[in-house]
Amino acid sequence: MSAISSRTELISTSSSLDVVMATGGGIFCNSYTGLGDAIILGPILLNLSRRYPGRVFFSENPILDFYRSLDIDGFDTIQTFDRNLRRIYKEPIETLISFFERHNIVAMLNFRRDVIQYPKEYSKVANVLINHNYAVSDMCSLTSTQDQIEKHVIELVVEYIAKLGVSFELPEAGWLYRYSSVLRKTDFGRSSDVVVYLGSGQQHKRMPTSFWLEVVYTLANQYGFKVSVLPGYSEEEQQEALYFFDILNNANIKYSYPKASNLMDIAQILLSNQIVVSSDTYIIHLSGALNIPVVGIYTSTSEVMYGPYFKPSDTVCSEFYSSCEWKNKIGNCNAWEQHCEKTLCKSYIRVDDVVEKIIHLINNR
Repeated sequence: MSAISSRTELISTSSSLDVVMATGGGIFCNSYTGLGDAIILGPILLNLSRRYPGRVFFSENPILDFYRSLDIDGFDTIQTFDRNLRRIYKEPIETLISFFERHNIVAMLNFRRDVIQYPKEYSKVANVLINHNYAVSDMCSLTSTQDQIEKHVIELVVEYIAKLGVSFELPEAGWLYRYSSVLRKTDFGRSSDVVVYLGSGQQHKRMPTSFWLEVVYTLANQYGFKVSVLPGYSEEEQQEALYFFDILNNANIKYSYPKASNLMDIAQILLSNQIVVSSDTYIIHLSGALNIPVVGIYTSTSEVMYGPYFKPSDTVCSEFYSSCEWKNKIGNCNAWEQHCEKTLCKSYIRVDDVVEKIIHLINNR
């Protein structure tokens, strides 16, 4: 680890990233590839891209294509790499080095938490890169262990970039909406009151059909709100939603199903509503970037680290997660990789709590 530490210290001094980049090479920004991760990193990627045009590399991600469609200067110059490369300790190191050589990469910024989750594997790869004269920096190495537990990941990322000598302020609610002339020029109107987002890219985060059925029924049939129901992004989530819609129709529960074929459609639907409720962090963070209040449901992740960052928003969290034996040090759950079938964490989420917080946000808009 000493080699990593010494090189990290080298490029974490004042303006040192600028010094490394003065050679004219590129930055390999390594991150998780979830949609929510790309939304969290959006302001940072934009800042780096404007600072080093055409020299920022990020994993292929539908969110990046969405950013480019919004006509925001800076996103269009970000280069992409195959998403498999982001698991640098799983791919042959020769593959990574070959990519660096072909694209004149001079530095890797690691936004993943491999130092905590896979310390030996990450150390091995980082040392090889350093020995090949690449500048290597890791977010977890430059932020305190306590901060990694107690701070939101957005704050950690901004703190990390600042320690590399790149001054950057914390993003504000609605940052994506304000930056995009495409969104600002569009009149979205008001199609309904609440968007209920059913899906989650990770199965263990998805709430059961019975839960969402009661949420939609309570909001629409008991309180009279206009409810739009959106399925998840993947094909699997789309199929699950069709089953859910059949149940809603048979039960005579009032709802609308706005069709969305891409992320721009989803953004427009969110912007035409007052409140969003979701257990998927991608929708939670996208709502914040568009300045739409959201109620986030957290069953097996830390709301402190991954909750909605912008106000007004709220969360409903599983009390079970804090005592779960599978809870890990990066705010997630180690049972995910074991395909945990337990639903204890989900059973602690009450429909009444979710509905109460939705109504509170609507009444205080």
